[in-house]
Amino acid sequence: MMWIGEQYLSYGKITSPRELEERLNEVRAGQIRAVAQDFFRPERLNVALVGPLKNEKRLLDWIRL
Repeated sequence: MMWIGEQYLSYGKITSPRELEERLNEVRAGQIRAVAQDFFRPERLNVALVGPLKNEKRLLDWIRL
């Protein structure tokens, strides 16, 4: 019911599960790849690590792009 409410409040209509499935099936790998290439850029990436650092060189090798 929450999903239906969000659909109605956000879009003013309720999308049926069948329509949603049809729309998802229209998405192609190339479209996903294009969005991913735009979204996941090295200058936009961040990393956070928690824990003891035992070997800084291995860490730097791992995170180097």
